[in-house]
Amino acid sequence: MNLYTALLLPFLETKPAVKPLIDQLLSSSDKKLKYRTLLALIRSDKPYPDSLLNYFAKQDDYRYDLYSDLKEMDKVSKFPARYNNQADMTKSKLLEEKSYGAPDSLVFIDKLPAIVKNKKGFIFFYKYKLKKDDAGWKLATVGLVPENPSQFEFDEEDDSDSDDYSVLDDAASRNRYDFTAFRDTRLKTDQPVQDQLQKELKRMVYSKRKSAKEFYEKESNEGYDVAGEEP
Repeated sequence: MNLYTALLLPFLETKPAVKPLIDQLLSSSDKKLKYRTLLALIRSDKPYPDSLLNYFAKQDDYRYDLYSDLKEMDKVSKFPARYNNQADMTKSKLLEEKSYGAPDSLVFIDKLPAIVKNKKGFIFFYKYKLKKDDAGWKLATVGLVPENPSQFEFDEEDDSDSDDYSVLDDAASRNRYDFTAFRDTRLKTDQPVQDQLQKELKRMVYSKRKSAKEFYEKESNEGYDVAGEEP
């Protein structure tokens, strides 16, 4: 259907039968179909309902995708300003990590300053439960988010080599500043939350370094389990 739409769009203004079909797709109850049709219209510089931009930007599970797709098209200025803030965007980006099996509960905790190589920003911390009856909360993180509150992502990545960093996997090689993930670290009820966030932040930043092994060994010797479980 996406290919069919792309083939029809050049005839939107010249063939009377095309517009009703496109309107039908935009009115579909299938959100993915509606979303992809909207993107096709924007990409082709065809008229589209502005209300649909707000419709998808308002939804946590589509907001970050819309922002990213518009950015890829060099049309991020079309993204609704109301939702272009770090609080809304971090939550949406986090949910994009779990397009299947989204958590039952997701609650913002705090954001902590972090410096990763030559970039300064924040790591946003959330707590989540996959199921409503889960016994406890686990941590989720989003970052590195720029210090400037009007920005959500850094404009350019500095991919220069550094002896202090190593490529841990494909994701790390693409973005050494990416700390967005649902983590297995459990929030403990008998320790201050801020202390736990600081420890998790330190572990995350060190995980990007070649010296991370020393940190993990040190944590293990202190009786702290990096997965968040009791030793």
